Amino acid sequence: MMQQATLQGMEVAGTRKSDTNTIRRHSYITWIDPYSILGLDDAVTREAVRVAKEMVAQSASLFAHESLHGKLDVAEVDYIFAEDVQVAKYNYGGMFQCHHDGFSRYLTVLSYLNGVGGTYFPFALSDTQSTHEIDTANEEDAAEIAKRRIVGRDGVLLVGKEGPESYLAISKTATNSIVTIEAGDAVVFYNYKANGDRDWRSLHCSLTVQQEKWIATNWFRSEALTGPFSWLKKASLLEDMMKGGMH
Repeated sequence: MMQQATLQGMEVAGTRKSDTNTIRRHSYITWIDPYSILGLDDAVTREAVRVAKEMVAQSASLFAHESLHGKLDVAEVDYIFAEDVQVAKYNYGGMFQCHHDGFSRYLTVLSYLNGVGGTYFPFALSDTQSTHEIDTANEEDAAEIAKRRIVGRDGVLLVGKEGPESYLAISKTATNSIVTIEAGDAVVFYNYKANGDRDWRSLHCSLTVQQEKWIATNWFRSEALTGPFSWLKKASLLEDMMKGGMH
């Protein structure tokens, strides 16, 4: 995946909030189409497309409800579909401020390609934490509240071979506040609550890295499950599941 991303070229990663790379620094992205039929005569491209397709299939199988299977990759508002796989590279000093994936992306599967972590979920819960103070529907407000959280005490930090030291704001960390990842591991999270509201526990950021970091991300999108009329789709799915259970 990293070879293919380099081969096809990567562009500076912008965001919907900033065109100047200030919210996301020293970061570069490209997209790999898991169903591409172009360039398959090249071994690197062929393998990258195979891996991307396998990532989408495995993610759908493991994390999308079985009632949604068979409806993936159909780009209509009433259906669930998978985006192309995004490959991102962070150079030394690279970072991405706290954000919610949004855009009707109800499911995120983030894979670590070279074993460097630095992903921080400030509102992820442990036994003693809650999100009662995040009484907002606004992402900017939630991100501001997140700035008051302390890495190593609040939320969950994922670290890899780089170790946690450069990220920590305190010397004594809370139990379960740090999770160690390796190359090939993935973190999976759902971005919306059952009622269609954003789930701020999935708000996350890429902390400033001290070495090159590579990740690949699968997003599964559904306006039907996350939009203002999501209850209609969920009611339909529930009815289908109940009918299926009666046979």
